[in-house]
Amino acid sequence: MSTAYIGIGSNLGSREENCERAIKLLIVNGITFVLRSSMIETEPWGV
Repeated sequence: MSTAYIGIGSNLGSREENCERAIKLLIVNGITFVLRSSMIETEPWGV
């Protein structure tokens, strides 16, 4: 089994929902999560 660190983010629409949808797509495609951080929201950068 290989290990991968994946960062998921969103800046459009329902951001948290978009990230959850991406995670669910990974799971249904056979990706197993060992650890998952909580959702973090930050201020826009460079605006």
